[in-house]
Amino acid sequence: MDLKRGMLLRLARQDPQLHPEDPKKRAAIYDKYKEFVIPEAEAEWVGLTLDEAVEKQRLLEEKAPTPLFKVYVEELIERLRQQALSEPAVVQKRAGRT
Repeated sequence: MDLKRGMLLRLARQDPQLHPEDPKKRAAIYDKYKEFVIPEAEAEWVGLTLDEAVEKQRLLEEKAPTPLFKVYVEELIERLRQQALSEPAVVQKRAGRT
């Protein structure tokens, strides 16, 4: 299955390393097997074991975790904004010091 995946990837990518000195031969090979060409994104999944496929999907869905302190700081800022908008401005006068 690894060999099949490799061949499908080569067909999908139109690999120039296949007969680099003879473009006509390369074109003839790609033309001969054009009915087997599938999208590269699909070819990458061909023949993977269940564990390999799960790991590949996990890596695709993985996103960097956001530190909790940033989440809480943003939440606090938003609460303070809402509070400031909902309450009238209060001006406090301090007693003069002598």
